[in-house]
Amino acid sequence: MCNKEKYSDNWETPPEFYEHLLPLVKGRKIWEPFVGVTHRSTKAMQSFGLDVHETPNDFFQQVKEWPRDDEGKPMLLLSNPPFSLKFKVLEALVEAQEGAEVKPFMLLLPSWVYASATWRKLVRKKKFKPQMYIPTLRLNFFSSVDFKQKKATSFDSTCICYGMTGEHWQTGLCYY
Repeated sequence: MCNKEKYSDNWETPPEFYEHLLPLVKGRKIWEPFVGVTHRSTKAMQSFGLDVHETPNDFFQQVKEWPRDDEGKPMLLLSNPPFSLKFKVLEALVEAQEGAEVKPFMLLLPSWVYASATWRKLVRKKKFKPQMYIPTLRLNFFSSVDFKQKKATSFDSTCICYGMTGEHWQTGLCYY
């Protein structure tokens, strides 16, 4: 699913993001469909003791057959999708919720996406009730060109979420 030709699609998430998320996702089986060029996200999550299932194939097919853990429950999708596909991915995730079963996800995106007209229209149309996670740290992503972390990210990041439960999720908004 990684388009190596598309520069904006291949920035990889720093490990400190996953470390910061540990209290929110510990004990969950993680589904990582957008593995990037170096699989940095999977390696980082595994280094923090998370159980990660990669599916680097066609996300839009996989989302229809949401991966399950050993108990048969839907895995938690935790990923940073290709930038050029962000709205298409969000639409597929919202549509995956149309059955009775909750399929949890945390999708890392630029914070402006949450306030965009495209996202608001989808939420209204589908009567979707998203959650939002706002990291209290600034994320600096890794370049797919030289694989170095760039310390000048020009935007803030957030996660559009759904199906998250626990003490930090008593409202639809989580700062952690």
